[in-house]
Amino acid sequence: GMTTSVKELFQKFSTSKKPIEPVEFLVLLRSAFPQFAEMKNGKYSQQDAEEFWSQLLQCLRRLPKLENSSHVPGSNAIDQLFEIGLTEVLTCTENTSEPKTTKNVTSTKLQCHIVGGKTPTSQILEGIELSMHEQVEKMSSTLNKTCIYQKDTTISHLPYYLTVQFVRFFWKKSDEKKVKIVRPVDFPMTLDLYKHCDPQLQTRLLPNRLTPDEKEKQKVTSPPDAIQPTDYINSTGIYELYGVVTHQGVYADGGHYVAWVRQSEDPNDWLVFDDKDVSPKMEEDIKKLNGSGGAQWHIAYLCLYKSKS
Repeated sequence: GMTTSVKELFQKFSTSKKPIEPVEFLVLLRSAFPQFAEMKNGKYSQQDAEEFWSQLLQCLRRLPKLENSSHVPGSNAIDQLFEIGLTEVLTCTENTSEPKTTKNVTSTKLQCHIVGGKTPTSQILEGIELSMHEQVEKMSSTLNKTCIYQKDTTISHLPYYLTVQFVRFFWKKSDEKKVKIVRPVDFPMTLDLYKHCDPQLQTRLLPNRLTPDEKEKQKVTSPPDAIQPTDYINSTGIYELYGVVTHQGVYADGGHYVAWVRQSEDPNDWLVFDDKDVSPKMEEDIKKLNGSGGAQWHIAYLCLYKSKS
């Protein structure tokens, strides 16, 4: 199945220096998910990279748990490495006496919302903040009608690998297509999510964020459930950028996707994979993927971060 095909594909990646055509993988993918088999004018239609990434992770949930990982929550390797724990609190804005509702959910990505106006989004953390504090419509049990609710989200569990999606495509009625927002949004090489974590998680992370002198000065002691800095665990809330998927073009159903992958702890050791063409890149090249080059240049659509050790 898909899991075996992915394994064989990665084995080829690690042993071959020649371009690889993942024919068997594509056949299985299009069979498992017919949306990726859609045709237009005799050619396969352009698909959304984030939708593919999410479907791939879903398939790989058939993998067993990681070896020697009893300290890492999750029933399979994907949950253990990629799953984010979130706490959502809904407050009815039209009836303040209605009890708040709290729900624990999981996701394999955070979203970066992009807005204009008086306070435009210019940094990835601003967009994440917008996605974690938004208004939604929901049926009110006390007013018996659809009401506006304030939804506030905090992080209750951090993954080892973090995916952030820039919500760059929106439906434009006049074009009858999904059009890309090209506003530049900077993303850092080091991302700190501590302030977006719930108070309980912050308490567990804090001792690992301080030097021994800082702990003593601030009188910080490790709680009994403090997160231990071990394999496959984020113990600080801090991440380093290791991968970017970019999109060139104006519309979601066209354009071109490219992958930029960091090869080591050296921040200037990057490769760009543009179909069969592979070339080295530096950190300054990665920073230019923020959208400042316009729609026809590479613009970050997915950022993939790894826990900083």
